[in-house]
Amino acid sequence: MPKGKSIEKPAVKDTFFLGSVVSCLPGGSISFIKSRKRYSFRFELIFQSGVSKSIQRGSFPTRKEAQLARDEALIQICRKQFVPYSYTVKEFYDYWLWYYMWNEKDISYNIYMTYRNIILNYIDPALGQLTV
Repeated sequence: MPKGKSIEKPAVKDTFFLGSVVSCLPGGSISFIKSRKRYSFRFELIFQSGVSKSIQRGSFPTRKEAQLARDEALIQICRKQFVPYSYTVKEFYDYWLWYYMWNEKDISYNIYMTYRNIILNYIDPALGQLTV
């Protein structure tokens, strides 16, 4: 890194560091949320890091739709395709640039600054609040 210039480490959600889902413990049956008049289901996910977290998916108008969504989620977990959390484009690029490109790939300072400027000047203003 050039002398006198420092790069600030962005704060990112801890869920970025959990790794992929390795297994799950299905919770109880489908639940009905009276206040919302909707159905939901819950899973206990075990991540590559060894951490387990509970997630809930809901807002299904019928019990049958909730059961189908739960079954689809279980299939995705078995296929290693399940995405338990969503992030904004800005959150993703904050993680990718600092924690992946800078720390893991060890890119040069000039490349880091080029990527950072593209993200700050073009991607964040246009897509930063979009959730992926």
